[in-house]
Amino acid sequence: MWFEKLRNYDPGEEFVPLKITFEMVTPVVLAHPWIHFDGVIAHFLLKDLLGRKYYLLPGRYPIDFTSVMKLPIEKSRYDFYYSSVSIFEPKKAFATKIYKRFDDKNIDRLKTKKKKIRLGSGYYKSFMMSLPYIPARKVIFYCRGVKEEIERLVSEIPGLGKKVHIGFGEIKDVNIKKINIDKSIILNGKAMRPIPLHAVKKFKEMANMAYRPPYWAKENVTLCVPPFEEVQLYDE
Repeated sequence: MWFEKLRNYDPGEEFVPLKITFEMVTPVVLAHPWIHFDGVIAHFLLKDLLGRKYYLLPGRYPIDFTSVMKLPIEKSRYDFYYSSVSIFEPKKAFATKIYKRFDDKNIDRLKTKKKKIRLGSGYYKSFMMSLPYIPARKVIFYCRGVKEEIERLVSEIPGLGKKVHIGFGEIKDVNIKKINIDKSIILNGKAMRPIPLHAVKKFKEMANMAYRPPYWAKENVTLCVPPFEEVQLYDE
């Protein structure tokens, strides 16, 4: 059973502070202000362990896989991972539009009984979509993880962000190096990821947001200190 495969996965426990730097070829398209590194790792780890069965997982009803399997990223006692959100260099955002239109070049070769092709709905629907993007040369993440396993999973990532299949978020190179100080949760007094209020001693800003993967699941949403806002944890 595939649950057994997840339970038996052992990433090791040699957690060390890491800096992960992606050198980019094309701009990164976002549907969210940040990319969560623990979410990316969880996604590709599931694909690696489950293979084609990954695509049979329910989409509407999330399964808490982190209660079944370990990630190669250390988990805090407050139930979030030592893993930062993305840092874009440069970080200025822009907007672009993409278009999908029916290509009538070879319409005579279409084998269908229908006399009309509906462009307002269905498979051939035409649309225009506005997308925010960042023309970043580098995307940086920090985490406390098992270096060898992080390297293995990162090598499976085809691109960062949305619309990778049409050329956005193409990766030129990835550098993963061990650093002396962990920067995955707080750096210079500011949050490096969403931090739930139950872990926080002092803060200035808060918002409802997910704090652990899967980040699209409403069950993981709670009041948090947003990334890059001032914060002090109870442990400090």
